[in-house]
Amino acid sequence: MAMTETNFRRSRYLVEKTEVASRGGLVVAQHPLAAEAGARILAAGGNAVDAAIAAAAAITVVEPSMSSLAGGGAMLIHLAEQRKNVAIEFLPRVPARARPDMYRMREDGTAGGMFGWPLVEGDANTIGALSVAVPGTMAGLTMALERHGTLPLARLFEPAVELAEEGFIPDWYLSTMVAGAARLMRGFPETTDVFLPDGLPPAPSIRAYLATTRFRQPQLAATLRRLGTGGVEEFCRGEVGRAIVRTMERQGGAITAQDLEAYRAIYHAETAEIRYRGLTMHTLPGANGGTTAFEALNILEQFDIGSCRFMGADHLHLMACAQRAAFLDRFAHMADPARVSVPLQGLLSKDFALERARAISLDRAGPLAAGDPWPYQRSNQPQDGRQRGALRDAGCTTHLCVSDAAGNMVTLTNTLGDLWGSYTMAEGTGMLLNDGMIWFNPVPGHINSVEPGKAPLSNLTAVLGCREGRALFAIGAPGGRKVTTSVLHSIVNFVDHKRSLQEAVGAPRLHCEGAKLQIDSRVAPEVLDELARRGHALEILEESFVTANFARPVGIAVDPQTGEHRSGVDALRMAAAIGIAD
Repeated sequence: MAMTETNFRRSRYLVEKTEVASRGGLVVAQHPLAAEAGARILAAGGNAVDAAIAAAAAITVVEPSMSSLAGGGAMLIHLAEQRKNVAIEFLPRVPARARPDMYRMREDGTAGGMFGWPLVEGDANTIGALSVAVPGTMAGLTMALERHGTLPLARLFEPAVELAEEGFIPDWYLSTMVAGAARLMRGFPETTDVFLPDGLPPAPSIRAYLATTRFRQPQLAATLRRLGTGGVEEFCRGEVGRAIVRTMERQGGAITAQDLEAYRAIYHAETAEIRYRGLTMHTLPGANGGTTAFEALNILEQFDIGSCRFMGADHLHLMACAQRAAFLDRFAHMADPARVSVPLQGLLSKDFALERARAISLDRAGPLAAGDPWPYQRSNQPQDGRQRGALRDAGCTTHLCVSDAAGNMVTLTNTLGDLWGSYTMAEGTGMLLNDGMIWFNPVPGHINSVEPGKAPLSNLTAVLGCREGRALFAIGAPGGRKVTTSVLHSIVNFVDHKRSLQEAVGAPRLHCEGAKLQIDSRVAPEVLDELARRGHALEILEESFVTANFARPVGIAVDPQTGEHRSGVDALRMAAAIGIAD
């Protein structure tokens, strides 16, 4: 008998992690040492904001490929006593000296990479000093502490300083990330000295009887101490800020001292919100993954998806169609709303969602074109001559969530941009710099082209779900554009299919932003066959310990019966939950 690929049935990963429950507070993060740093602050009397800042600082030490205090991101905060939700936005921004034509396209006109844009000579918009955007993480964390924290910044940075100074036993995750980046990393001497000191990645502990060297970062420890004492002022005008500027001057970057001093995080006293199945969902206002996820939720609300068999063909077909519609609208209409007219109200309109839902057939893949949200916008569509179309944004990121005994919750994303950011370290600091220019189209004349001071179209999909003014869950993820779909899946699994949050984040997922449907190999073969029959062009992807085919959500949910806070973390990577004993 002739055998073809369709005759094969293969073994699949089925990896799980246990749920943690606590009334005293809970931290979930992409690395156990970062979760422990936040939990230590909760145990010492800090609130959820304090613990989130401590965990965010610590994870830059133990998961350095994904985030840095010279990165950018956002956080949402639920203030339990006031029954209020606020957001702080600290995305990287384009330096003042940057121009739309600052990058030279390759002469052969090739396009590709993660973005599908014309490629730049020397990858200058993704690697090296010219790829660095003005960082915002320190400004954002400092603002959060000043507005809603309780402990001194130096105290919150202590766990991170300790991890950098005393070191930690390298794990398989760190070793793998360094090994995968080693070829590029060797072009950056300071980065190589830290992560490849003897030409090899830090060796993980693979046998209990073999000695393992602790991984130490003394320069980074000194930098964290300075930042803990001096805060954002030290980052902008102190020795750390001067090191960033020196690096830019010597290596050809665009950032100046004036860029660092002018940067301000944005405080949103009001979040973007929608109602979904009786819950109020909150996310960061503006052009980001949260807006796209909320449009998809509005579309799905037009269907009784909770009655579909969990992980069955109808369930996944509707998820794919709603995602495709929301992403097509994202690509056609979204950019920095401070620079380009974006129909944010229209994209989140229930009436627009109903129109998009009517284009979805239960037995056929679709829709295949963007919708027009402008009729559902309060203002008329402005004229904008810049080109719109299939924009491409991606990145490597970390995410964490915290809850405390008082009911406060935080969901926080911090990012370097791409994996290892620009690969550039600020001289003498041990601190990696972002490659935030990766989010901007290197070709002039597009709505996401480079402009001085511009913020990126981001993937951030940090979400708070509330019922009657009380936080019910917090969730987010790293993983490029797939952040949006992983959070969307987790919410639908939790709210519509009544799964625990751990089950919700651990279930198979799909990602659909156009003609192709990328889908987890754990989905049952007969379901895959039925999706193909309905016209979906399937790309079946296996998620393993070192791949990143889908995003990696983490979250916290409150059990309404017991009042316990319960965790949900990714099972395949280092993500962990740590709760405070009652």
